Amino acid sequence: MKCIHAIAINSAGTLAASLSLDNGYTIRLWRISDSRTSDAIWKGCPLRCITFSIDGKRILGGDDKRILEFAIQLLPMKNALVKDVFNKHASEDTLPKGILGKETPQIFAMTTAVRNAFISGDFHIAEQLLTQDIEADPKNYASYANRSFVMMRLLDWDRALHDATMSVNIQASFIGYISKGIALCGKMQVWDAMKVFDLAFTFADGDSKMAHRLFLIKSIAMFNANKDEEGVFPVQELAARPNPDPLACRIVEAYMRVQLGTIAMDGGLHKEAADHFSAAVEAGVSFATLDIHSMHIEFVLLFGWDLKSLWQTANQQRCCALLRTGQFGSAFEAYRHMMDRSDKPTKDIFLDWIPTLDKFE
Repeated sequence: MKCIHAIAINSAGTLAASLSLDNGYTIRLWRISDSRTSDAIWKGCPLRCITFSIDGKRILGGDDKRILEFAIQLLPMKNALVKDVFNKHASEDTLPKGILGKETPQIFAMTTAVRNAFISGDFHIAEQLLTQDIEADPKNYASYANRSFVMMRLLDWDRALHDATMSVNIQASFIGYISKGIALCGKMQVWDAMKVFDLAFTFADGDSKMAHRLFLIKSIAMFNANKDEEGVFPVQELAARPNPDPLACRIVEAYMRVQLGTIAMDGGLHKEAADHFSAAVEAGVSFATLDIHSMHIEFVLLFGWDLKSLWQTANQQRCCALLRTGQFGSAFEAYRHMMDRSDKPTKDIFLDWIPTLDKFE
């Protein structure tokens, strides 16, 4: 293959499809588990993009004028794909225990000092520590990627993209492509970001949990770039099907819905806001009493999410939105629901908050 134009990964993270320029535009199927590929399943005139169907049984390719469809069959595999050389800097010594949980895919390779600075919001300290690492080893692409994450939290998207690009130029890696994909979304270069995230999927190496987590990170980055309801639908759809981490899906869905509800509230669209907050509460029932902030620290580190108060915020905002639309009965039922589903510390917060609702009377 002389030039790969597009890569797509199926929802299970087991197959990849590539669109390349190889004596004509060519689509091939790759099996991620053993890094092997099939013969060309299509050769022909130019296409711009490819993707898998929702059920994973077909590959779709097209351009501005047409869409072609190819059924996926059991194809003989050949030719080893270049194997993933995992981050040599991400040894067990540099990965802080518990950063993503024992059963969670490891995305970050950072020292405890950098991680603590990240979590406490001391981003300039984290930047200094990572810069020292880079000066000590200019080929440390993990530190470049992590410094890119720091720049993202500071909303310095130009420097974030610079460091992410440096990381993948030194060595292509999972963490490098994640940082570059998010940075491109931050600069609103969504089409380029999609291509980069597809490359990151090739480093999941058949690990369904890692592919699943990458899907959520990609969805969040795309959502942050566009801030529209369509960004929630892929996460909702995944959450409704068997998947490696249903809880993570529900957390992401709830957080997106709260953000959409807040935008609608600020725009005076109170009924629309109530619908978003209600959807967030429904998704949040699965984690109402869990310490999701610690369980899914990667969302906190990458995007600055406050997961400690997600359940609380969704419920309070739903009550406010319902009151603003004059649905007092529904607001009372929403209050009863959040009290029934919450633990004692959260109930105490709600009880202290109730007097502030007098302004809606």
